[in-house]
Amino acid sequence: MTFYVAEVLDVGRTNRPVRAKEKIRIVQRGGVFQEPDKILRFTEKDNPPLAVGRSYLLTLAWDDTESVYFLAFGSNSVFEISDSTVYPRGRSTAVKELSGKDLKEAIQRIK
Repeated sequence: MTFYVAEVLDVGRTNRPVRAKEKIRIVQRGGVFQEPDKILRFTEKDNPPLAVGRSYLLTLAWDDTESVYFLAFGSNSVFEISDSTVYPRGRSTAVKELSGKDLKEAIQRIK
């Protein structure tokens, strides 16, 4: 597992109180595991680790047991943002429809 700390910029639907500018913890499957004689790296297919310093639109869910957010739909939860345009990592029909959309429009559609 890989853990990130991210700053919330906008909030859509939520069942847990969270506000813009709040720092949250996010977990993503995959990561690095050190064994005595080797290093193992695990990554979900179609969902490489989030890159530090990049901007993303994420759809998250809350895990009460672990007190952490996780990617609600795996790679279908991750949209990379470049020049205020969203590019989904996922392959579902719903997320593909958002590819190349303006960030504000994509957020409104997801909300």
